[in-house]
Amino acid sequence: MSAGPLGHAQVMPVPTYAQLLNLNGIFDDSSSLYNNLNVHKSGPNLKQVLDQVGQDLIIRVNEQIQLRHDRVSAQDMQRQLVRLQAGEQVLVPPPLQYTGLHFAASDSAQPKKLSDLNDKVGNIPGFLLLTNQRLLFASCQGALALSGTLRAPTGPKPSEYHLDVANRDWMFYYPVNISDVQHVSFQSDVSASASVQVHPNPACCDCMCRYCNPCCPKLWQPRGSPLYKGSRSRILEIAMYLPPWGEKTTVSISLDPAHDLRFILQFIATLESVGPRIGLPSSDVTPISLGPVGQQMR
Repeated sequence: MSAGPLGHAQVMPVPTYAQLLNLNGIFDDSSSLYNNLNVHKSGPNLKQVLDQVGQDLIIRVNEQIQLRHDRVSAQDMQRQLVRLQAGEQVLVPPPLQYTGLHFAASDSAQPKKLSDLNDKVGNIPGFLLLTNQRLLFASCQGALALSGTLRAPTGPKPSEYHLDVANRDWMFYYPVNISDVQHVSFQSDVSASASVQVHPNPACCDCMCRYCNPCCPKLWQPRGSPLYKGSRSRILEIAMYLPPWGEKTTVSISLDPAHDLRFILQFIATLESVGPRIGLPSSDVTPISLGPVGQQMR
């Protein structure tokens, strides 16, 4: 959904089912299944059926959500709700996009307030806006929350496929005073894997012996196309006092993998420089040269 006057956002073109799956990335399980339908002799027909059924699901889900939609975009929220106070200024534009949040208590007890928050914002995309006074969490995704998955039983040739399409419109606004931020940490995990099965062809002669080597040696070959999987996660953790009553909590923020790592590091450095409890004033901060190690990280 594109930005427009409040209450008059324009509807984006409906994606195809293939486009929806491939938004997850080429290493995603759903994308891998969809892109390896040729393991079946009837692969072209299967693809045609999946495309048609998936497209019908997308249309029906969009119709249902538009019946209940207030048509407010993320840009509308930034313009109408996220307003700067006197003396406040944005420090790291543009906002830092995230894909989900999880609030955890500082002890083993999980207050109901945090449980309720996690139920609502756990997998909802949004953005972080950092100013010299506040850290603002906000989400208003609308059609951007449209998602699709393709599932199948494990095996080289699945006997059935399950299609899922979902959409959700969720608005979330949660400002935190920068003085309530206590600590910040960051971790990144990147992985990739590939697998393929290799099997023998049937015997090449008419004799009854299956293993008549060397007169009829087996010929081995891959079965189907390789299955590629991969993942990339970037987690920003911020310890803080939770407004308005000051509960101690740590929020784990799953960052959008598309973000440039340098921008994420700039966000963290800026947060540390303005948080009175977690860093030094920016005038007292001296960048450290990592030499060859720093060059390798780039």
